Amino acid sequence: MLTTFTILTILALAAYLFINSAPFGSTPSGDRLARIKRSPQYRDGSFQNIEPTDVMRKEASMMEMARDFSTSPPTTSHPNRSRPFALI
Repeated sequence: MLTTFTILTILALAAYLFINSAPFGSTPSGDRLARIKRSPQYRDGSFQNIEPTDVMRKEASMMEMARDFSTSPPTTSHPNRSRPFALI
């Protein structure tokens, strides 16, 4: 039991350190922070969606949405238009 707890604690610490590492994405500062603040989508300390997105359907409860999600096949499995991309 103690071994399992120790392993899980080490894994959680490793995940925390990885997520907060510079290559994965650190807290912006300097020029990067200035560029973020100049973005038209950045307001009130966070990025805002260009188009509003609803998290929940207004006509359904959380339980109805969970049931529909787990039992219904997806209605769209492909984008309805091509997406731009660039080869790098």
